[in-house]
Amino acid sequence: MLRNLLVAEISTGPNIPLGILLQLWSVGLAIASCPECGDKVYLFRVHGMISMHRCWGFCRTCRVQRQVFLDDFCQKAIQPAVTLLQQHPNEKITYETFEDSEFSWGSGLKKVTRICTLKQPRYQPVDIFTLVRILKPKFQS
Repeated sequence: MLRNLLVAEISTGPNIPLGILLQLWSVGLAIASCPECGDKVYLFRVHGMISMHRCWGFCRTCRVQRQVFLDDFCQKAIQPAVTLLQQHPNEKITYETFEDSEFSWGSGLKKVTRICTLKQPRYQPVDIFTLVRILKPKFQS
């Protein structure tokens, strides 16, 4: 399961940060029933084609990755994930000004000030193994 969480995603959409998945799972969203044992399958990938209803997750009882079909997966997975991604963007937007030149036939070449929008990640992503290595000592004490 840990390796698969590295690629949590909405197919043809954005990657889903682990924190968003944890928020969804904690309120019973992005969870399906295992076709083998009936226990919970924690979804970490959904297929982008609405008609396919195909999702992938990890069954906590069988301890294997499962492909499941979820009839209402838009309401149980995609819409809540997109809403949380919009509420908690991992972007810091900054603006920089710079001097540039602009040409017009009437005025010739003149200097202008332009504004550039820069989007930078607010938090640097880490893989799950690095995250466990960082957090493990905090929970062992």
